[in-house]
Amino acid sequence: MAEAFVVYCCVEQKFSLREDGRVMNQNTLPDVSMDEIIEIVRGTKKILLDAEARSHIHQKGPADFVTEVDFMCRSTCRRSLPGDIRRSSLWGEEKDNRDLDPDGALWILDPVDGTTNLIHQYRQSAVSLGLSVGRRILAAVIYNPYSEEIFSARAGEGASATGSLCR
Repeated sequence: MAEAFVVYCCVEQKFSLREDGRVMNQNTLPDVSMDEIIEIVRGTKKILLDAEARSHIHQKGPADFVTEVDFMCRSTCRRSLPGDIRRSSLWGEEKDNRDLDPDGALWILDPVDGTTNLIHQYRQSAVSLGLSVGRRILAAVIYNPYSEEIFSARAGEGASATGSLCR
């Protein structure tokens, strides 16, 4: 599977999770609901189904590929992030990430989880997006655009699969 991309937001670490599940930062991190995160990843469906973008393949190493779909999904998700996060640094495989602070607020994005599956048209790829604050995952969504399955979880509230609570 493809390694994760991370979007980093430089903010002070004063965060909380409100009762309605929205992340709240007393400084600059905007509120984000699970529905907003789901809509961000759903916005990548056309890209993952784009045969032309899928055909632009770069090999990074043995059995390690990246496609134009990866870059387009990353760009789409980043543009869809609310507020100041959109202007933050992007942590990805193709650049040096040593200057990023993993203790801060991080949007963790794997734009194509299953790049090899995508290349071979196995229809088993997903987009994964999560929010981590202080090395703690607060919210995460995995979206399979082929089956429309959505797996989501929020700290302290459990997980759901396409809207049904997982037990």
